[in-house]
Amino acid sequence: MIMPTRRRISFALYTLACLVLLGLAAAILSGSLEPAGDGAVAWRRTAPGGTVVADAFRAVAAAGLAGLLIVTLPLLLTRFRAGDRLARVVIPLGLLAVTVPAAIALAAVWLETPVVPLWYGAAAGVAGGAVGLVLDAPWASADRPRRLVTVAVAVVVPVLVGVAVLASGVVGRGVDVGLNTVLAAPRPGVSPEIAAFHDDLFIVDLHADTMMWDRDFLGASRVGHVDLDRLVKGNVALQVFAAVTKTVSARPAPDPGRLLVGATVCLSPDSLNQTGLLQVAQFSPLATWFDLEARAIHQARRLKRFIAETEAHDDGTSPRMVLIRTADDLDALIRQRRREQASGGRPRTVGALIAVEGTHWLGGGGTDPAAGVETLFAEGFRMLAPTHRFDNTLGASSEGCDPDSGLTADGAAFVGAVAHNGIVLDLAHAADATLEGAVGQGAGPVVISHTGSRTACLGYRDEAPRPGCDANRNISDEDVRAVARTGGIIGIGLWPEVGSNSVEEGMTHYRAVLSALAEPSFVEEMRAAHPAYDPTDHIALGTDFDGAVSTPYDAAGLPALTAALVVAPMPVPLDRRAIRKIAGANACRVFATRLPGGSAERAAQICAPLLSGTDGRTALSQNLGGVR
Repeated sequence: MIMPTRRRISFALYTLACLVLLGLAAAILSGSLEPAGDGAVAWRRTAPGGTVVADAFRAVAAAGLAGLLIVTLPLLLTRFRAGDRLARVVIPLGLLAVTVPAAIALAAVWLETPVVPLWYGAAAGVAGGAVGLVLDAPWASADRPRRLVTVAVAVVVPVLVGVAVLASGVVGRGVDVGLNTVLAAPRPGVSPEIAAFHDDLFIVDLHADTMMWDRDFLGASRVGHVDLDRLVKGNVALQVFAAVTKTVSARPAPDPGRLLVGATVCLSPDSLNQTGLLQVAQFSPLATWFDLEARAIHQARRLKRFIAETEAHDDGTSPRMVLIRTADDLDALIRQRRREQASGGRPRTVGALIAVEGTHWLGGGGTDPAAGVETLFAEGFRMLAPTHRFDNTLGASSEGCDPDSGLTADGAAFVGAVAHNGIVLDLAHAADATLEGAVGQGAGPVVISHTGSRTACLGYRDEAPRPGCDANRNISDEDVRAVARTGGIIGIGLWPEVGSNSVEEGMTHYRAVLSALAEPSFVEEMRAAHPAYDPTDHIALGTDFDGAVSTPYDAAGLPALTAALVVAPMPVPLDRRAIRKIAGANACRVFATRLPGGSAERAAQICAPLLSGTDGRTALSQNLGGVR
């Protein structure tokens, strides 16, 4: 039996639509196409199988798009006569929906443009299949096989539509937009004098989760908290980008008596991995859907590609990034930014340091901790946290279900490997017992990359407890002092879970941490070993930008934090030198000590210029806009 013309066209449209969708999906899942945010995809020839594989996927998608054009254009240009009213309306509209995006997507693929909106190709494929279905009209047939085809198509088409929606990035982008917001809260005024002082700081932020999100980091955006444009506007000199691999939901605690500060819920590693679902929603490469290490490395490589792109297009005036892996890299960054400041403009070079927030796949009979740390070191990671928000095989989390279990034997091996490789140990999210075990190994200086004060949560001095503040998530006074004993730093962040719904509320956390560091007996203890001990040597910035949190400002709004530190009453007066240390000099000291090629003596040499700034003003001279 000869197939009617209408059915031959339908069959061709089905086939071509499948070629387009399967070609795009295979290219993305293999890694030969890298989502670049805002519903776009960069056509990269970096598939695991080499350029042949990448070209093959690209050719499949291009062939399908070209075929759709060849089949639909003649139909669109002729008067199509159909036997039913639905076809007369749907078919011409469907043909338009196929030809326009197919032409745009085909041109982009064929010309290898740097970025092409992915949904053009996906829309062409879905629309092509839909038009084929209308042309086929199986519902009009009494044949049982035709009715079965109808059922099959009714299942397949929604699946293809779902794939196309995921591939477009709409779902992942919606999650990003909904979770990473800026609070509508009042901010301190920034006078011209304070703005000038802020622009003279070397600002280091110890924690941002930006690489977790499918966003074009190099383009100016209003989504989330961080992109390169906002880092430059906020005068951020060094940004630590943390790879997030697993986040889970809270559940009723099996034994509430084991939890800290009377909590009744905890986070278990057996709960659904929401970060894994985010990989699916963002259509990340297939390996990242299931493998935590692959997920971390994928985020690191995304950052390195962004850095390489700024280097490749450096015109001497546009923002650029450099990767910080050694003490020498940090020294070079400081020198470069001072040269840029001396030229009269805003520094345009931003350093990037790669971290992991929870190395959950190490230990426990899986990857050997020492081997896993070496792999991460080779990929460029220079700060590692053993835990995140739940207990794992390395140690207990402050929000986990068994916080008293502390650091495990695998965790101790991990801490040793981190110290051996010249990596900074991050104890954010670690339970008190885990922190105690880690610092007891002499792995200093250590950092708490982003936290608030437990004392501030529960009520600092005569202040009321902070509603919504999770005391378990935040650091105790004794842990503050334990970190300081290693020479380390505590990065203070401002977001609702640490009890900060505004910049002003966040100052309570700075006051509480400073009070813990300035407690008279502790000062006496520290100065017996370190006569020059100063409580302000151990405080830093840790924003948790893009960490699925709401913050009082984004990266461009950091001058508001400087203004607050200038005017807020503190138990230890904050002069120019103290604010310079909190802004970044303290973090510089830790990195220049711990990174490969670093030492305490090297840190003193590298970071000393940051304490006076380019204007040469010293700690106690001048008082502009309240800055002593």
